[in-house]
Amino acid sequence: MSVVRSRWRTTSSLARSLTVAGIGVALALTFGRPALVVLVAPLLVAGALGLLHKPVGEPRVSNTLSHAQLHEGQGTRTRLEVYDEDEDVEVITRVLGQAPFVALHPPEGAVAYRAGAERAIELSPRRWGSRMLGSEKVGLMSGWAGYRWGPLSLPPREMFVLASRRGRLGVLLDPGVPCR
Repeated sequence: MSVVRSRWRTTSSLARSLTVAGIGVALALTFGRPALVVLVAPLLVAGALGLLHKPVGEPRVSNTLSHAQLHEGQGTRTRLEVYDEDEDVEVITRVLGQAPFVALHPPEGAVAYRAGAERAIELSPRRWGSRMLGSEKVGLMSGWAGYRWGPLSLPPREMFVLASRRGRLGVLLDPGVPCR
């Protein structure tokens, strides 16, 4: 289990909306064109709501692997837990790096979902041995997309994969019978 901390930063969309809205209001006042205020009013409202929903606390993120030891061909899930006491997080984005001989679902290893609706990334090792899974990047977004946390790179996880009990020809191998 890995626990990592980061900090909240403003998004570029918040800066753009407030900048364009400010310039639009200034131009409307300078040239006496109230139509400019009507055009930039939605940006002003979205920017103001983004500022009002400024996150207070720092969330903590930890990722866990459901099973650290599998047989080749079996599957498991990697889960992400976000500890957010103030409920500032609205959207969670995860991207799991591709590792050799490990199949992911979804195939690109990326999911985004609303807070509270957990979505695990499923993975299945295709070869036996010790497998190092790819590192995971996590990003969090506050309400109205005003602030972002991350992207933060979580360290890769190790998984141990046991050989399957079927041989190359698909015959069930019995460990008590010697091979010829």
